Amino acid sequence: MADQDVEAAGIKVNGCRQGSILGAVLVEKLVSEGHLSHRTNEDVWVVVSHDCDVTNASFTAEPTVEVICGEIIEPVRKQGDRYWGKNPRLLQIDESVGDDEPNVHLEFNVQYRAVLDRKCLIGESPSTKTLARETIQRLVAWIAKRYTRRGFADEFNERTRPAVTKLRKCFKKQGHLLSGIYLLVVDDELNADEDYQVVLWAAMRMEDYESTEKQHEAVTLLGAIEAEMNGSDGVVVLQSELRSEAEISLADIRLMKRWDFDDLTLRDDD
Repeated sequence: MADQDVEAAGIKVNGCRQGSILGAVLVEKLVSEGHLSHRTNEDVWVVVSHDCDVTNASFTAEPTVEVICGEIIEPVRKQGDRYWGKNPRLLQIDESVGDDEPNVHLEFNVQYRAVLDRKCLIGESPSTKTLARETIQRLVAWIAKRYTRRGFADEFNERTRPAVTKLRKCFKKQGHLLSGIYLLVVDDELNADEDYQVVLWAAMRMEDYESTEKQHEAVTLLGAIEAEMNGSDGVVVLQSELRSEAEISLADIRLMKRWDFDDLTLRDDD
């Protein structure tokens, strides 16, 4: 085995995986060398490359590793429209980074990513703090969605513009209750005398859906969404439903489009 392959195998032995948090000493070194941007000492740099790529036995086959910075934020900065991947640029997650650690609030900005030479991991053990597997899966899926999310017709986006300001306020306060909003609507650029007819579903995580209080709040939020969409010229909501994620199939997701809250915030006049 070549020397560099022995070193590459050592990355796996040291325990670095997808979701690992880079150690403070390594981060300081990478910042000083200009490979990472300086954030704060409390922020975390998380490995997002797949396990098989991170621990690959050949630096020739997999020369790099991708990381993203998670900013630790105060609870007052939590915004519901940044949970569950609704915004493709900012993601907030409540996470316990260690078995005995209290929950912290992390915000990931898709711009704060870096591709590093994988050799920087040689001889470096990751932080003893780790992210939960569900958190890792959510984080990676959110990054991937930046390239795969589906768009809506420009005319539909323009017609829903009047709903933006009011819905933004609702989502910031209660958006964490909904894991996704799905629309069934045509992709065509309709004429002014034609209405966009919409089927609207709001999804909740199973454990939230089983809470009577949270379900009641979600129903109220869904009602506000329906009312604002119906108040937009040329948009008619034919049906709206609140559903548990367990009630939404892969076939449903293939047919309907997820309506990211990014459409409701970044298109605003501000």
